[in-house]
Amino acid sequence: MKPSHALLFVLLPGLALSLAADVTAADEKCRRVRAHVLEGVFYAPGECPVPYDGPAKPDPTVELGCYVQSVKGTIRGTWIYYFPSPDNCVRPMPFEESGAVWGEGRELWACWALSTYQSKRGNLYTETLEGTHSAAFSFSSLPYVDLGIVIGGTGKYEGASGWLGGAFDDDGGPLTGRVCTPHHKKK
Repeated sequence: MKPSHALLFVLLPGLALSLAADVTAADEKCRRVRAHVLEGVFYAPGECPVPYDGPAKPDPTVELGCYVQSVKGTIRGTWIYYFPSPDNCVRPMPFEESGAVWGEGRELWACWALSTYQSKRGNLYTETLEGTHSAAFSFSSLPYVDLGIVIGGTGKYEGASGWLGGAFDDDGGPLTGRVCTPHHKKK
């Protein structure tokens, strides 16, 4: 894969999300998300104490690990970030590829992940593309970028759509996005 292809692999999903985020139905109320994810607790694949309960159906043969982190801001509560083992990641730009601009052992990785944002008002679920650089790739300390599509929710977030994204490491990091929910008329 040429370096320009690797760059497209990373940038195109973000462009698509930003364009999609500006299209909302007339019966939706959208809210910009600005929050901070705090340092959390890491659980290796197969050790996560909180089972995923969202609408996505991950392969039951794939053991998920998770980070359990507090979130403060326009979304308040707990973020449970579920990830598979590295076997379920792809390397869109391995170092041995012609044209790679980094040295041996330094590769881009892309993985899928699932997230649950738990709050007093309900849960919000996302499917996520995670990107990281293999020079820092370890399951105990992992700087990564995360771009998630909202796939549903419960309570206040029932029928939600939108996106959430951020850049994180083992100390947390900023979370931003846009979450739209259908107008629910009071009875």
